[in-house]
Amino acid sequence: MIYRVIIITLLIRKLRGLEERIRVLTYAPAGCRHCRRHVFTVETRRGSEVLTGTPAQGQDARPATLSPRPKLLSVLWDEWVNGIGGRLPAKDFSPRQRGKCKVSFSHRKIFWDCMQRLIDNGCTSETALQRISRIYRGTITQILAAMQRDERRGGHNELCPFHVNARQT
Repeated sequence: MIYRVIIITLLIRKLRGLEERIRVLTYAPAGCRHCRRHVFTVETRRGSEVLTGTPAQGQDARPATLSPRPKLLSVLWDEWVNGIGGRLPAKDFSPRQRGKCKVSFSHRKIFWDCMQRLIDNGCTSETALQRISRIYRGTITQILAAMQRDERRGGHNELCPFHVNARQT
C-alpha cells in the first residue's frame, strides 16, 4: 500500500514537470517566457537543450543536443548528417550550441572529419563505415580514442592515404 502511494506521488511530480514544459513551449513561441530576444532553453537534468527559434521565424526549432550514447558508427554518422530523434544535425550547430556539448562534440568530431575525408575522396558512406569498422574494434568510445591517437600521429595509413591536414582545392 505504501509503495503505491510513493509511486503515485512520483508520477504526479513527473506530470507536473511535463505540464510546465508544455506551458512554456505553448506561451513562448519566439523566445523565452519574458521576451522574444533570448534563445529558448528547456532545462533538463543533464543540462539544457537549446532551441534556436521557431519555425514561424524561419529558424530551426529542433534541439541542438547530441545523442547520449550511440552504439553504432552508422548512428554516429547519421547524427552528423541528419540528426537523430528530431535533433538538429551536428554539422549545423552554431558555436554556442557546440559549446553546450563541447566534450562530446570534440570527441566525435575526429570521426566525422575522417568520414568526410573518405567521402570527399570517393568512398560512399557505407564503404567508409566498413573501412573504419575493419580497422578499429571495440565500443564507440574505444574507437574514438584510437582514432584520436592515430590522428595525432598523422592518421591511419588505410584511412588517409593523403595527408590529414590537406585541404581540398
